[in-house]
Amino acid sequence: MFRVAKGTRVVLMRHAESDWSQPLYKESDQLADAFVKINGMIAEGSRKSEDVLRYINRVVDDPDFIRVLDAVVSRSNDVPCAIVSAGPTNIDRLVDTALDQISTLVEPEYFTPVSDADVPKRYAATLTKYRKLATEHDVPTTSAVCYRVRAGFALKTHASQAGPCQEDFQNLQNWKFTDEPTKDCLAFWVPRILNGSTSKTVNQQTELLANLQAELDLSAHHMNGFGQVGLVAGLILAHFRATGERTPLNRHLVRTDTRSADSYRLNLGRFDGTGLCCSFWDSDGDALGNVGVFALGVEPL
Repeated sequence: MFRVAKGTRVVLMRHAESDWSQPLYKESDQLADAFVKINGMIAEGSRKSEDVLRYINRVVDDPDFIRVLDAVVSRSNDVPCAIVSAGPTNIDRLVDTALDQISTLVEPEYFTPVSDADVPKRYAATLTKYRKLATEHDVPTTSAVCYRVRAGFALKTHASQAGPCQEDFQNLQNWKFTDEPTKDCLAFWVPRILNGSTSKTVNQQTELLANLQAELDLSAHHMNGFGQVGLVAGLILAHFRATGERTPLNRHLVRTDTRSADSYRLNLGRFDGTGLCCSFWDSDGDALGNVGVFALGVEPL
């Protein structure tokens, strides 16, 4: 399943009778030239489907063009989708071939794992501390502890598109809570429940994080809370896409900073074959053996 980043120009071309197509969606200025050329070749009566495919093959290395073609199979209702259709010259099959060629190059939409080597140098000290903590929690060095997060991801709207969620999270659409969207940031985290954080109340877990923040000499952006539910869910699902691992492990849960209208804190976890679960039922004073917290911090961009 591929998605197109918001702001990308998306054009749907379709064949109708003998008249070749019209752009149906134009969301920004990107890729205008590419689609003008394709539409122009068609409008000028090119009868050789190879001509169109040859042009598509020339531009598939352009990341902007990739993002547009990526939208062909987007599930998101709030992002315009693009379908390049060919009509009587049977370019459909050839366009499908071009799409197959670029499918592995599509950029993730909201959460992108950043390898240790690609983390900006100004965050090198922070990366070192999170990597050491991750190693202590048996996280492989191949698993990212830094993610590039794009603004706008919210639990109700986007989580079920990002990965497997129980009932596609339809069960929580009527829940009353502030579904705070993500902000542009680098998120550092350890994809494991923090050692010693289960069987603790919220106050005890908060104290544990504060002590760890001080011990590691991290800035105030780090370990100062449990994370908003949308951010935490996005990281869990992005980690699953990247590694196939369903964290929190062993069907445990993690607390978040998001509360329902009844003041119950939303938890995430029980991530099994049915998908990620979101629940709220325990109070802050409960110390439960299967509910812990992540070590998490953000650097705004």
